[in-house]
Amino acid sequence: MIAQTLLNKTIPALKPNNTFIQALEWMGEQHIQHLAYVNEEGFLQSIISEYQVLDQEDLYEQLEVIEWNSAETTAYKNDSVFELLVKMQQHKLSAIPVVDDLGRYQGLVTQQMVINALANQYSFYGKGGLIALVMPAAKYSMAEIAQIVESNEAKVLSSILDYDAEASEVRVLLKVNTPETMRLIATFERYDYEAEAIIQADLTTGQEDLQENYDALMHYLNI
Repeated sequence: MIAQTLLNKTIPALKPNNTFIQALEWMGEQHIQHLAYVNEEGFLQSIISEYQVLDQEDLYEQLEVIEWNSAETTAYKNDSVFELLVKMQQHKLSAIPVVDDLGRYQGLVTQQMVINALANQYSFYGKGGLIALVMPAAKYSMAEIAQIVESNEAKVLSSILDYDAEASEVRVLLKVNTPETMRLIATFERYDYEAEAIIQADLTTGQEDLQENYDALMHYLNI
């Protein structure tokens, strides 16, 4: 899944003749704290935050009165959902603008859109649990991991692999089809895996539950 497939083109980009109060209104309507700022030719100039807007004395002035800094980070049409995720987390963005190779603004991807994309791609919806495994790189075998899960009458729904070359360790985040993960963790520990339950709940499509799962995933990935 790439940025181009997630674009929201209905969220307007700010232009020099827009006012600070308009920026606040648009952010409020979209429930985000960041908007793209483009010139009249449609090239991305900056990312404007709610904090920057509220810091202005006259909210009815036009945005052009400020010389905005260039956007610290942008996304490109072919960036993966994980690249979007890392950029947004590193720069604390509620939304990230997407540009083409020439820097022309294409649309916005919000954090909520990334959460939903991850939920769909990695089976966050529905019943199940998340288990984090840590092992030496030489020990890693997805076939053995799946066999251990299946020996407990469970199934692996999805997995995310993170290789730490410096520590020569592999971390695997497993989504399994059962919320009862303690027996699985005990089995993994008997096979000398370091195992931890990240989430042990009935995951629904409710946004609060989904946000908790997203936050747990971010904590695990240490982003």
